[in-house]
Amino acid sequence: NVFNTEWFFILNKEFLWGEKIWWYVIWYDPAKRSDIWAVLVWELKVSWAGKSYCQLIEEYQLKWEYQDQKWVLASIKQKYQIQANWWPVIVVIDWTQVWDVVAEMFGDIIDYKVWYTSKWSRPSVDTYWAWKISKTHLVHLSQILIEKWIMKAYVWLKNLMDEMKNFKIFKTSSWWTKYEADVWHDDHV
Repeated sequence: NVFNTEWFFILNKEFLWGEKIWWYVIWYDPAKRSDIWAVLVWELKVSWAGKSYCQLIEEYQLKWEYQDQKWVLASIKQKYQIQANWWPVIVVIDWTQVWDVVAEMFGDIIDYKVWYTSKWSRPSVDTYWAWKISKTHLVHLSQILIEKWIMKAYVWLKNLMDEMKNFKIFKTSSWWTKYEADVWHDDHV
């Protein structure tokens, strides 16, 4: 497997002493018709000692058209804006296979766009204000955060748990590294 999830999935929903939520980050992987769309909600927390970590707290998986996805995503963002008090609530979209029309349609909800690149390069912003980053870079960064116990998720996030089991590394015929689900989907991962 790509990720060592031995300490990644946790049961505890209580705050540590002096700990507070710093930000909410909502990740949105859109889909149309045959694919599923996934939404993941992260709490970025900081403790009294200044140690920060991120915890995946909620997941959504549905099959709907973009128009329906928009109002659901907007209601999820609004829910966390109400809870957040003064903390930022940020929505990030996986913009890789999405048409510009979809990004424009969600323009009032989305704060950041991410476009996966095939080559290993430094993350950068293109002329359309999309962050370009290699999937390999994101996977390696996630592996480090999980191993250092900086990124965690609750055990009841079943879709994420199932997809992480099936998320594999492959070598293409041209010896490029490729990450994807061995079976089913990898939208939550």
